[in-house]
Amino acid sequence: MDGAVNGHEYLYTTVVPVLLGEGVPAGRVAREIHLRHEIISHWFGHRRGMRLWGCARYHRLPHPVEEMSDSLLLQILLDFASEQSGLLVLYPCSSEAASFAARKAEALESRFVILPIPKTGDPLSCIVLKND
Repeated sequence: MDGAVNGHEYLYTTVVPVLLGEGVPAGRVAREIHLRHEIISHWFGHRRGMRLWGCARYHRLPHPVEEMSDSLLLQILLDFASEQSGLLVLYPCSSEAASFAARKAEALESRFVILPIPKTGDPLSCIVLKND
């Protein structure tokens, strides 16, 4: 899909999707973003649970999200964010990841926009709609 055709060029030059969580749910979001927008996501997790097929760059965590200390996980994400430019969009892809994001929202929101994963449709739809 060509961003210029859709009028959403900013997605390709600005948005950096960051997925947090284990297994298939995060993989599905990465695949959906890639299929719709040809954007490669950054996926932080301990177990992939599926092949990435070029739709995401995998960043392996030392432990599953639910077993990591909040301070270590926060530091890993903020270190990653410090090396990035653009709009970092964090998608918690599990209940544990969502709980972590809620507990650390204040610190995370200094570098990330935290969005829930839609049940269906385009994970980047709120960004597309906001910028139209």
